[in-house]
Amino acid sequence: MPYNQVNTDIGIRLLTLYNQLKNTGKVKSQKEFAEKIGILPSHITEIKKGRSRISVKKLQEITGELEKYKGWLITGKNSPFASGEFQIDEINARTVERLEDGRYVIPEGMWMDYMRRIETQNENDANKEMLKALEEEVSALREEILELKKTNVQEDNAVCADVG
Repeated sequence: MPYNQVNTDIGIRLLTLYNQLKNTGKVKSQKEFAEKIGILPSHITEIKKGRSRISVKKLQEITGELEKYKGWLITGKNSPFASGEFQIDEINARTVERLEDGRYVIPEGMWMDYMRRIETQNENDANKEMLKALEEEVSALREEILELKKTNVQEDNAVCADVG
């Protein structure tokens, strides 16, 4: 397999791992993930855009809680998907292909489609969070309006009692 293909596959696995860890709540942000693997968050952005790659040497330096993924990131073997640790979500099921040797790869030509799907999913997740926050704010404002109405009615009753 040519070097460029190997390095692209590593990038795909790295981004797949990031998305799975984020979706399962094991990392909260791209920044946190980048810190755990010892690179800058901007490097992950560049990998997403296809303008950069991560070296095998850098992946070999991973320690801590992400160390268990190091072998899979580098070789593609012993996939956390195959072990059942991660589920292949709808996006991955439409894009990721399982090879005979148990590795999961994204077929040639599917990379940009995969990244668009991931970005769309991330945007949808962000929109859902924003919607939830707005719904909570609307609920709080409704309660505040009810309290103001009660206060206004009580003040009106007090004025009527003073007049009468």
